[in-house]
Amino acid sequence: MCLTNGDTVRVDAIVNATGAGAASVAGMVGRLLPLDVFRGLLVRVAVPGEPLCHLMHTPHINMRPDGPGHVLLHHDSVDENLTDDFAGKQDPHCAELLERGRRVLPALAEAEVVEARFGLRPVPADGHSCVGALSQIPGYYEAVTHSGVTLGPLVGRLLTREILAGEVDPLIAPFRPDRFPQT
Repeated sequence: MCLTNGDTVRVDAIVNATGAGAASVAGMVGRLLPLDVFRGLLVRVAVPGEPLCHLMHTPHINMRPDGPGHVLLHHDSVDENLTDDFAGKQDPHCAELLERGRRVLPALAEAEVVEARFGLRPVPADGHSCVGALSQIPGYYEAVTHSGVTLGPLVGRLLTREILAGEVDPLIAPFRPDRFPQT
């Protein structure tokens, strides 16, 4: 692998886990990775205490801890209604996410929006995660998924086993990079 300063580093494996930049990194090794990137509204709220210790996904709101005294809110259904005239943390979509959060987690009653930003969500073109070795490029692996925050620990363990022992777990077998034809 050649670094931007010209230095070369010898490696046995490279894992492309660069999220929204995955198609660009894949291109550096001659791989065409069909990837869609969608923006998603992330609303950070300040809240007394630590009301949430794990991820919470519901039909109307997704939440996760975001550092001491903070919770991060998101939901795809709100993303679908975003416009180019986004008004930052005063935007009505932020208030909507906070209200949805309060209905599910009453400890958010005193929460207030402190930040609103867009995250970029990488989604392989067929809508499914792309995990594992690409057979045409020895030592090159991909870990590209919209669900990185929830699947990251599992994908990391399974990909490590594949890299070190050559074992492909049945859980990731349907999501192999080779399913996308190369031109």
